[in-house]
Amino acid sequence: MSRRSIFRDKALEYYIQSREKSTLPRIARPPVALSLWALLGLCLSALALACLGQVPVYRNGVGVVLEQSATVLILMPASAVQPWHIDAGAAVHLQTGKVEQTINSTVNQVEAGLLGPGDIQKRYELGNSITGVSIVASVRLDAAQFSQISGEGSISVQVQVGTTSLFLLVESSVIPDGE
Repeated sequence: MSRRSIFRDKALEYYIQSREKSTLPRIARPPVALSLWALLGLCLSALALACLGQVPVYRNGVGVVLEQSATVLILMPASAVQPWHIDAGAAVHLQTGKVEQTINSTVNQVEAGLLGPGDIQKRYELGNSITGVSIVASVRLDAAQFSQISGEGSISVQVQVGTTSLFLLVESSVIPDGE
């Protein structure tokens, strides 16, 4: 007497075939997948913008007001500017001490080479307050701007010394110096 199965032959075949089929699991629904692709696109766009976008780099210096010529003489310590350089036409922000006012202007002239304290004092008839080798530039102001800083001895100056990529700026702020 042969053993007979309680299942039909067709049912067993269907069961075996369905186990052999490979079905991929559905992890995310279409709207979620579309949102993830959009997020990836936004991240890549932000990375491209960070690599291609340029931001200005400013360095601090001291400005000496020359009353007789309505000019501000900018003294930038050479070590603060290296490896950058100052060009005529560079943006300058002059900050006065009295009212904390900012005057925006541009560099008119840059002296060739570095000047020592003695050369600066002789050439511009300044007191003995100059120390160290400096890059010297001048900013000519109009009457309205000059009236705002007239009477100031020295003022704080920020000069644009170049531009850098936004990506490098973020990278250098993340990585500590010396590493």
